[in-house]
Amino acid sequence: MNKLFSIALLLFLLVQTSCSTTLQKEKSTSQQYSIRETDTLLVDSALQAYLRPFRDSLSAEMNEKVAYSAYPMTKGLPESALGNFVADACHAVALAASKRKSINPPDFIMLNSGGLRSALPAGVITRGNIYELMPFENELVIVKLDPKALQQLLNYIAIRKGNPVSGIRMQLTDSAAQEVLINGEALNPVMEYRMVTSDYLANGGDNMTFLQELPTEALGIKLRDAILEYLQQKEGDTLKVSTDGRLYR
Repeated sequence: MNKLFSIALLLFLLVQTSCSTTLQKEKSTSQQYSIRETDTLLVDSALQAYLRPFRDSLSAEMNEKVAYSAYPMTKGLPESALGNFVADACHAVALAASKRKSINPPDFIMLNSGGLRSALPAGVITRGNIYELMPFENELVIVKLDPKALQQLLNYIAIRKGNPVSGIRMQLTDSAAQEVLINGEALNPVMEYRMVTSDYLANGGDNMTFLQELPTEALGIKLRDAILEYLQQKEGDTLKVSTDGRLYR
């Protein structure tokens, strides 16, 4: 016990001393070195050789052709070719997934334009292009919208001047949506609707806090994988996506 006490006392004194000591800088020196353009850094050839198979495999996978598009697709508001393509693709896959799971199908889909991180080119579209478009790990979920939440959602889209949607058509004013059609039918103001969206938005992302407390059903499908699954179903077809007036002012 005395030995332990002595060690503890010594540590205490050392801490006290270090805390109360003021260090003074006496002298500093510096020296400038120049690196010539002809100087090279040695490359660890063993490490390069180890990584090469992984790099080559990844490169081959990302360069895989997954689609061919007649036109370039970019995002914009109130709607865009890119937003329509992604929304239609995810909506179609969500409908198929709900059928497999024997759950009620979604009525429409709404995503956020900010989640589309790059355009898609005309011509060959690769798997890498889809990863650049949708680099996040967000998944598709179905949100059950009561009439109040649905109206908040529609007004949100109007205030934001548009969002990628599928299965819905409406006129946007500065603060509210009008002439709303869901699956080609006029909006029923007392009906509950089922919307597909990303788990990011369902959890209140992009200021959609009114969705946070609503019931959800996970589909277990990443948005990126949904797009790739949709393109696989379209194999051999040339994509010809354009705006179609689903959102208008």
